[in-house]
Amino acid sequence: MSKRALRSIVLALLLAVFVSVLPVRVDAEYNFDEITGEYVILIEAESGAVLYEKNARESFYPASTTKILTCIIAIEHYSAQPEGLDTKITVGSVTDRGTLMGLHNGEHIAIRDVLYGLMLKSGNDAAEAIADAIAGGKSEFAVLMNEKAAEIGMTDSHFVNPNGLHKEEHVTTAYDMALLARYAMQNETFRKIVGTREYEADPTNKKSGGYEMVNTNRLLNTPDGSRDVRYEYATGIKTGNTKQAGYCLVASAEKNGVELISVILGDPETSDKSLTYNRFIHTKWLFEWGFEQCVTVNADSLPLTKSFSVTVGNASFDDPANGVLEVVADLSSASLTTSSDIINKIKETPSLVTYETNYEAALIAPVAQGQTVGTVTYYYEGEALFTCNLTAARAVDEIRVVPTESPSIEIEKPEKNIMEYILVWILIAAGILIILLLIYLLFFRKAHSRRSAKRSSYYIYQRRR
Repeated sequence: MSKRALRSIVLALLLAVFVSVLPVRVDAEYNFDEITGEYVILIEAESGAVLYEKNARESFYPASTTKILTCIIAIEHYSAQPEGLDTKITVGSVTDRGTLMGLHNGEHIAIRDVLYGLMLKSGNDAAEAIADAIAGGKSEFAVLMNEKAAEIGMTDSHFVNPNGLHKEEHVTTAYDMALLARYAMQNETFRKIVGTREYEADPTNKKSGGYEMVNTNRLLNTPDGSRDVRYEYATGIKTGNTKQAGYCLVASAEKNGVELISVILGDPETSDKSLTYNRFIHTKWLFEWGFEQCVTVNADSLPLTKSFSVTVGNASFDDPANGVLEVVADLSSASLTTSSDIINKIKETPSLVTYETNYEAALIAPVAQGQTVGTVTYYYEGEALFTCNLTAARAVDEIRVVPTESPSIEIEKPEKNIMEYILVWILIAAGILIILLLIYLLFFRKAHSRRSAKRSSYYIYQRRR
């Protein structure tokens, strides 16, 4: 081998090694302009921080992703019942439109099996069976749906049925659906259901062979003969499709302790069936890009407002600060996972982070140093980053009332019983009355004698005349 050839080989090897250690620019792999969904968002699940969005606050149809809300309402409702998700319901009249679990009128079935049929098979009939069992009908259940949506913070959503079959007034936003998914995934039962690839339900009085279900989320499961678009970090959640809504997908994935939630609504429905995979492929793009962007930092390393003041009631008159207490955010165990871009912006402009303190209903002395007296929640662009405890920086004593000594007055206790005194006074009064009576009688008798003597003298004097 010539020296020139050997030198070329060595240079090629060195170049290969050099290229292999260069950082990979993932941004070049993902052209977000190619995402065909009209309404898109990607958030970090723990903080709710928005990593990417496109038309995410605009109103659109959710199709069967609606069933996320139906499912979490049912889980919370039946978890409070004595038999939990083993509670059996009786199926009434249900729809035969769209994708079905296959329920029959009069069928007795555990609500757990209906929930799997709702989320894996995307059964419209399962959704209506749940609505009937909980609220007595679709419209009545829609009231519960809108109440729950408001509780979660879905301010731009309105639901009229439990399954997402098209209605013009049945609308949401990609952002609201991300809030819903984030809320629902905090429930372990929900997380287990939507992360299941296949499920077998028990036989019923109408279905002796039970039910076999396969998840319609291709990120979790690829049927035989279908294009493989599985994603190893996928954990859920729900597909959706109507002519008006197009292809929809609300998905979640977890990698290295970071969880992301993606929403794609309005992926065009065309005759080209290969395009039905776009929502899965583009969601994988979003997840991979998001995991690259996300970093975790200790909250204590960020330039956040950490000290606050609050007035303590019933503080001692000798308190050096007149009852004004400094409280400190306990950031020792708090961390923040979000995009590096957001972290950099917070470090560069701390004023972008706002906060809200929440104290105990009545902060009254005494307060011990280090005592937890409330919480503080930090926000970035209106989204909560995290919440931590507020602790007292010093002790605050309460007002102390010192009793003054006064001379004691000794009251002589009567030696005799009070009844004895009453009896004595009665006897004295009786004696006085008797004496008065005797005096009166003596006086009356003398006066009478004098009158009698005077009359006698008068008569004698008259006779003599």
